[in-house]
Amino acid sequence: MNTKHTKGNWQVAMQPEMHFNIGAYIPGQGCVGLVATVDQNRDIDFEQAEANAKLIAAAPDLLEALKIATLYVSSISDKEDWQKIQAVIKKATVEMQLV
Repeated sequence: MNTKHTKGNWQVAMQPEMHFNIGAYIPGQGCVGLVATVDQNRDIDFEQAEANAKLIAAAPDLLEALKIATLYVSSISDKEDWQKIQAVIKKATVEMQLV
């Protein structure tokens, strides 16, 4: 599937400063880029920061799985559910508009 996001296996690495880096890793090349950093702060505790980092790291796989699933779903009886699925794919793939 054609993607614009950073290629590679996104993984979480906890840093000594109590924040998490999400990096893209390619076999034989190592980390090819820092994708995101999630910080623990007064509003986000350690467990929540870790969960956020894991969700970000899983995003490319979740998007690909959702796109594949839509190929096998011939019909969803609840039109609202189908619209939610399409909206999530669009949110992850359509160009952002500046506000």
